[in-house]
Amino acid sequence: MISTEYIFLILVYAPIYVNGICNSQIGPLRTTECSLVNNFNTKQWHSCLTNIYIQQQSQGRHRCGDETVRYCNYPCMHEVYYLEANLVIDPCTCNDSSVLPASALPTECLSPDGSDCDWYKNCLERKYSCQGTPTEHMATYAKTFCELHTQHNELFSDRAQRWIDDARKCLQMALVPFVRPFNNGNCQKIRERAFDSYKPCYIRPYPEVASICHMTRRDWLRIFWTLKTAFIASAPIAYSSLQNVVDTFNECSMDTEANDFGHIFKEFKLTIDLIDTPWDNLNKDQSDQIAVRIAHQIARIALAPPQRWGWYAYGIPLTSMQHSPTGYKQMAIELLVADLPGIVNETLVPPVNITNVEFNEIIMRIENAVIKGNLLIQIDNGTYYVSQMTYCLDAKCYATTENYSASPYAPKNGSNNNAYCFSIIFFFLFTCFFCNLIRFTALY
Repeated sequence: MISTEYIFLILVYAPIYVNGICNSQIGPLRTTECSLVNNFNTKQWHSCLTNIYIQQQSQGRHRCGDETVRYCNYPCMHEVYYLEANLVIDPCTCNDSSVLPASALPTECLSPDGSDCDWYKNCLERKYSCQGTPTEHMATYAKTFCELHTQHNELFSDRAQRWIDDARKCLQMALVPFVRPFNNGNCQKIRERAFDSYKPCYIRPYPEVASICHMTRRDWLRIFWTLKTAFIASAPIAYSSLQNVVDTFNECSMDTEANDFGHIFKEFKLTIDLIDTPWDNLNKDQSDQIAVRIAHQIARIALAPPQRWGWYAYGIPLTSMQHSPTGYKQMAIELLVADLPGIVNETLVPPVNITNVEFNEIIMRIENAVIKGNLLIQIDNGTYYVSQMTYCLDAKCYATTENYSASPYAPKNGSNNNAYCFSIIFFFLFTCFFCNLIRFTALY
């Protein structure tokens, strides 16, 4: 077995020119053959594909041997596993007696160039029924990301437009092998492949002209909140793909400047007391999903509907477990709040003494709710109390200011009074029962 490091070096430094046996000018695309290729131990499936697709799929490492060739055969192990040499494994293995089922998919599904946003619905979803699964949310995200280029391109700078175009093609290319007749995948494998492709497609999409790491604050705000609007009514699990792009941006972004768009966008760090939760130790997915639910509840309390105002949150890792003054375990989340019409406004520029009255009122409601201890959030998986809020001065919340704190959480007095009243009533009933028992015994 070839090590991961060795494979990476081959892919980056050893481009291969793929010579094919299907017709170099007309294909056809539906041709699939079982044959032997150099550096592999046995026969494997080869698909007749376009030169454009092969270059996009391999990120420039492979192409048909002649510049004039439009079609050529492409080995399964190259396409599915990105391997140049190794043992041939499923679903690529075949022999001379192997027969493939006929594909019911349209020809355009088999060798796309990554620019058709309907490919997910017309091709991938046509072969795999993933409705109602997390994979459905992944497909929604992929289509929405693709449509950043087709429906919202005018919002972005030239550099951002190029990055979006390259990244959307890269994301689609990662899933095309699942429509091959020899590939009988499933929804879980599709989702895993998609998630594995996110970071490399965001950071170094072919042909590597632009990267998410170099997005300006203006472009990033528009990219993120345009994507977010597709998930307003979605369950928290649907945000996994969206959170992945946030994590990647936060990891590599060069943007360390102060927030110049405070009139339409704010970031906060919230400290959350875990009053009642079924988990002892939260993993990242759990804390992210809880954070999204908390953000939605804060939007309701602040009277700021998500159809008009942008709300999002995610978990912030803590170096060690923290506790509140009253002994509750704590978690931290980053809360993002935005004026959505302001984000997509054509004149979005750093403000010069701009006052956004509506936006400021919403922020003040959040501040007051924290100070008064009104942010006791009850959701399906527990009860959470916002005990502290600080403003983030930069994109990664390294610097904060304006600390707002709530009183330490304690059960409502009403709860104690109810318990006290119940104990008095119980004592009275027990006393009456005991007295009647003595009287009854005396009579007999």
